[in-house]
Amino acid sequence: MNATLFFILIFLIILGYSYNHVILKYIQKVELLKKITKSNINQLLTIILVIVVLIAGLDPTNTKSKYSGISQNFENIRTPEAQRRPNPLFDIDTYW
Repeated sequence: MNATLFFILIFLIILGYSYNHVILKYIQKVELLKKITKSNINQLLTIILVIVVLIAGLDPTNTKSKYSGISQNFENIRTPEAQRRPNPLFDIDTYW
């Protein structure tokens, strides 16, 4: 999910929260849906909001390409295993 789609969905959900009385008026025109209340609409919008945020957060396409080089760069600055020695201040077997 790209950033523009995410923000459009968030904007539409916020509009749904702010205009839930208008949405309720249209829904209650249908005879089968007369029992739906504002709290039901808010619950539905909250569930949709959580799903959108989870999909956007768990989508690894941008994250993987953006941060893939971090672990490789960390390995490059790390000293090789053969050259590692403990700090003399914290090793009791090191003689000065």
